[in-house]
Amino acid sequence: MRTKVQEGKNNQFIIQDDGMLLNGKRICVSNVEELRMEIMHEAHYAPYAMHPGSTKMYRDLRPYYWWPTMKKDVEFVARCLTCQHVKTEHQALAGKLHPLSIPEWKWEKITMDFVTGLHSENMMLFGWLGID
Repeated sequence: MRTKVQEGKNNQFIIQDDGMLLNGKRICVSNVEELRMEIMHEAHYAPYAMHPGSTKMYRDLRPYYWWPTMKKDVEFVARCLTCQHVKTEHQALAGKLHPLSIPEWKWEKITMDFVTGLHSENMMLFGWLGID
């Protein structure tokens, strides 16, 4: 990459006087796994960071750093044990059950459901329940 920039074949990147390679205003992080992991580790585990998810962490890092696989690499936070234990679910809780109204005619309303979790010694059982 650095050679292409020096030869003028890549206008997207620039080399500063101190030798730092930039993509716009963002620092280009070299292809050293330990360095990239250190940046991501600091962005995720630092006390002020508060364990952001992958989307927030990517948005936080993007203005300052660049490497080709950054968006994919920040997904390592999905394996963070602290996040798995502490983070809340953003899914609404299931509502309460409501009684079904009694139909006036046969077959006016049919209700069906699967019943699972029935165990026998050697097999799992399930049932299909239908009510008219």
